Amino acid sequence: MKSKKSSTAKRTVFVLGAGFTRAFIDKAVLLTDHHEIHHLIKKYPKDQYPYAHEILELEAERQKANQGRLDIERLMTRLDGYMPHDYERRSTKELELLYRDIKRDFTDKLKELIGTEPVPPEMFAFAKWCIQNSAHCITCNYDDFLDQALWKVEGNPNDSLLSRKYWHPNSGYGFFCRPANTCVGTEPSVMGRSTILLLKLHGSINWRLKLGASRPCSIDSIVHFQKWYPPEYESMLPQYNRDAINDHLEPVSFIELPILLKKALTKEPIFRRVWSEAFKRLLAAEKVVFIGYSMPRTDIATGFLLSEALRIQRI
Repeated sequence: MKSKKSSTAKRTVFVLGAGFTRAFIDKAVLLTDHHEIHHLIKKYPKDQYPYAHEILELEAERQKANQGRLDIERLMTRLDGYMPHDYERRSTKELELLYRDIKRDFTDKLKELIGTEPVPPEMFAFAKWCIQNSAHCITCNYDDFLDQALWKVEGNPNDSLLSRKYWHPNSGYGFFCRPANTCVGTEPSVMGRSTILLLKLHGSINWRLKLGASRPCSIDSIVHFQKWYPPEYESMLPQYNRDAINDHLEPVSFIELPILLKKALTKEPIFRRVWSEAFKRLLAAEKVVFIGYSMPRTDIATGFLLSEALRIQRI
């Protein structure tokens, strides 16, 4: 993309869905994809877990009819909060176990992808265009490929952050997201002022809660922790041990999974902060570009955000 010095470019907002990452990375995880559940069918045999097994068998049949694609969003929605008849059948305990395993498999698949797939040059080009043209990004994605591209494409700690355009995870998410090494060190950590915002409406795989944080959690209990920050700059920053940091964090990422009733979006202060920023950026936008976002039926909340901010009735 070529940089354009125009007011329209500076007022551009991108709305990104799972198709955005898939456009750059073939193995990117989609909500309706070739998700593996047959190992769960074996783990939950019919004689021990009749209700969990029944649900998995039904999903396997749907998957077969859908050319091997499983709607993980639909399955998670089924298991989140249970159905009224689950209580009379006394199936909630085994369904809770199944839901835990499905959530873990989903997040593990995301982490595995991020750990093995490099950021392609085309995504770096997109990231650079966004920074140079002050174009904010609103995304429903959990992965941190774009985060990594935004950080690396303009990241150089020797430059003065006040004299150039840049994106930094401390300030680029719309709130002060401290680096995780602050859990084991006392060096100064400054929020800064990123040129653009990457507003992750459903959380991020690299957002982690400090160990022992209660829900709903305060904003300062969330830190960013990932391999791409700051390995190449460790010689310029205080040394720290990644295992020690991990011991001070909750084991799961801070994300709101793809289900119909996303209760955390209103209960968690961090989501209220990020969504409010997204609403303001959409209101001020002169141009909104959608990339890979298909308006899934379980994402009603985002539909309301877009329709009310953009005054579009058909969303």
